[in-house]
Amino acid sequence: MKKTFRQFEHGTAAYVIAHAKWMTSRGRNPSMQFLTEKNPCKALASAKVICNSVEQYQYVGGIVASQGEQILKQGRPYNDFDENEVTAVARHIVTTSESEEQLKERLETSLGCSMVMVSVLRALTQLGREAKELCLAMGGLTMKDGSLVQVMFFSPRGEIISL
Repeated sequence: MKKTFRQFEHGTAAYVIAHAKWMTSRGRNPSMQFLTEKNPCKALASAKVICNSVEQYQYVGGIVASQGEQILKQGRPYNDFDENEVTAVARHIVTTSESEEQLKERLETSLGCSMVMVSVLRALTQLGREAKELCLAMGGLTMKDGSLVQVMFFSPRGEIISL
């Protein structure tokens, strides 16, 4: 088995899992730590849990975002959207935006949202990558460039929406 784990970013759950598979193929035990877990076996178990959670949230998030896209195509006025429709459309907008400015503009024009607050995390360090991984495992959103995004805004009906 070749060192396929190198295709993943060092320190991510996918990297830890792939590295463990490579080590096993060579007749060795896992040897990497993950997040704060120094025990390689426990670290591998944690990485598997995180990886599964991220995959599940990405699958569900993709379905919700595609529903949001369909809602936008209907051409209904945004004042007619209920909270779930606003959330679906907002998730679609977040995942298809390329910058923070574009994200704010699209939320304001497509949904008529006011007071849009956006926080963007670009994982530049090991700690940032770990934080991103944990947030994604809990259902966090990313823009097209892979930046982790948190968005808060008021819907057209005055409800606070947080993604």
